[in-house]
Amino acid sequence: MTWKTLAAAAAFALAALVPAGAAAQDQTRTELAGELVALLEMEETLNNMFAALTPLVAASARAEMNLRPSEEARLTEILTEEFQGASPEMLQSVVDVYAANMSEQELRETVGFLQSPSGRALVDTQNSAQAELERIGERIGARVAMQAMARFFQERAEQ
Repeated sequence: MTWKTLAAAAAFALAALVPAGAAAQDQTRTELAGELVALLEMEETLNNMFAALTPLVAASARAEMNLRPSEEARLTEILTEEFQGASPEMLQSVVDVYAANMSEQELRETVGFLQSPSGRALVDTQNSAQAELERIGERIGARVAMQAMARFFQERAEQ
């Protein structure tokens, strides 16, 4: 899992903490937060996250509901449409989280950095490294899973 995915997940978790009056936030902070989310290319991150979640949700539903392959395929289509439909709401939630949790000064500085050559290089490198980072995460995740399973079975054998 990459830092962008983790950041998106954290932003969604924080979105639940945004007070009901979040719509009345300072307009400048909201605009700056929107710019920040755009510079972070969060829409692409969300689309990638939804694309990764869709087959997992469909496979889980297949197992839980004993779906036929054609039903699973249709559910996958519906999930894709629903996730796409939820994307604007998710993006706005991310904007609201940044606007609620960062000061105007912090937002200005962060936006300024991301507009700088170094900031753009950071985002571009993160985007181009995405596949490599996912492979690293899968490799480490597989190793950790194997270690956990071995430890679990060892503890179970000792009981």
